[in-house]
Amino acid sequence: MNQADALGTKEFFRLNSARWPNLPGQSWADFSSATKSPLRPGLMFSKSKLQESAQAWRQYLQSARPAQENASASSSQLRCLYSVKAQPELAVLKSLAQVVDGFDVSSRHELELIHREFPKHFISYTGPGKTDDDLRFASGAADLIHLESREEAWACRSLAEFAVGKNRRAKLSLRLCLAPDSKLGLSEVEIEELIQTDDQLRLMQQIVGAHWYLGREAYSAKTFEEAWLRNQASLQRLLSVTKLTSLELSIGLGLPSFGKTWDQLRLPTNLPVSTWNFEAGRCVVQDAALYWAPIVAVKQRQERVVIIEGGTQHLSGILSPVYGSQGLRVQAWRDGQAVNSTELVRTQVYGSLCMAQDRVGPPVDLPRDLRAGDWLGFSSVGAYNLSASAVEFISRPRPVIWMMP
Repeated sequence: MNQADALGTKEFFRLNSARWPNLPGQSWADFSSATKSPLRPGLMFSKSKLQESAQAWRQYLQSARPAQENASASSSQLRCLYSVKAQPELAVLKSLAQVVDGFDVSSRHELELIHREFPKHFISYTGPGKTDDDLRFASGAADLIHLESREEAWACRSLAEFAVGKNRRAKLSLRLCLAPDSKLGLSEVEIEELIQTDDQLRLMQQIVGAHWYLGREAYSAKTFEEAWLRNQASLQRLLSVTKLTSLELSIGLGLPSFGKTWDQLRLPTNLPVSTWNFEAGRCVVQDAALYWAPIVAVKQRQERVVIIEGGTQHLSGILSPVYGSQGLRVQAWRDGQAVNSTELVRTQVYGSLCMAQDRVGPPVDLPRDLRAGDWLGFSSVGAYNLSASAVEFISRPRPVIWMMP
């Protein structure tokens, strides 16, 4: 966490209070009023920044298409799917729905939400541990279900929704296991077990493609190439068993958001692919939000300690050992104005939980005259804040969700 530079609020946060329209709910006074009683923090999202990030991601994927006109990857369909688990706030989803092709969901609850709110969008359903009832509902709600286990495949084989298909919407895909110690997906051995009998083979002939995930924030051109090569045997087996002429492939690249320094992606052309579904969460929402928290106490220890109303129970995304706090910056704020001071004190920022680990990043230099009633603003906190946090621990108030233009 680094101190804000002298370029001011606009450059620092990429959101400037001077740009806020003079409309109800869009001024600092309105924001302060909404968070005043009870006193609580706020998560502030920028619609324009969300859409800008999603468009940059789409352009990045489109640049990965091969130049050859006869290459399958150049003529294949490409979908950009937002991973709901990264930030499931409805206002965020509505903003992104205008610029993405669909959503990737990881639970029955997420599936019901997206099916209800965005029925015309493409829905991809991943996640281990789908029950028979989940799969039955998904058959008419999702467009693509990624089977994670033999049990899920066996359930689909026995469910009338998949056998008859009267109200069926969903196609089936196999999620492939990339590592021996991973709980996700099916290994080559498990895939072979699915095609040992005629009944299972008939199910396999409904499979349209495969899915794999490179790992959280793990993307590089090398990891993508290695995963592609590792999956060749399984993909070839799918082509032979299903008698497909091409595959629908869904891939979670694990793109980091900080700095947007992504290795150049090149889509391979040695296997026929009809559709590429690329999923992303963090890289779309991480830099599109600010977290505002009021200071409730200032204490002097070996280093000064500031306690805020809020903290890590709302900011689990910053705890990532790789990219979580690398882009996190903080700005002091008083009476609607940024506090820029040349006299700074090394400060530990803690949240309001009754645990010593509730520290919001490493120490940071902040103005010496900070006091209760001032606010701290944190940047790059849009991903995995509430959705991956202990928000119910000791029942502190949830933040206000605030959407900016």
